[in-house]
Amino acid sequence: MTAEVKYLLDVDDIMAVQLECSACQVSTSFPLSKLTRAPHECPHCRIDWIFPETNEEKAISAFLASLSRVAEALQKRPFRLSLEIKPDLVHFTLVPSVPVHSQSSKP
Repeated sequence: MTAEVKYLLDVDDIMAVQLECSACQVSTSFPLSKLTRAPHECPHCRIDWIFPETNEEKAISAFLASLSRVAEALQKRPFRLSLEIKPDLVHFTLVPSVPVHSQSSKP
């Protein structure tokens, strides 16, 4: 018997898009609902990321805008649309489901 693990990301689970600047290494998350086009520059160091009205800017902006439209279009449909993620790219952060309180001993 062979077991296979697949990692799927539902389109409607995408809340934000994270962009990391190659120049200053600052990562910024943009809520999907507010990201209507590709940012033209880094919000931190202001280096140019992409020039307006280029084919690249149009393609990236179309992709970002389509994420919201696809999630809306799928609401109440009899199927789900998921993206399969490479297993070697999946990283887990474990967060306790119950708040952890530190206990100090009193002398």
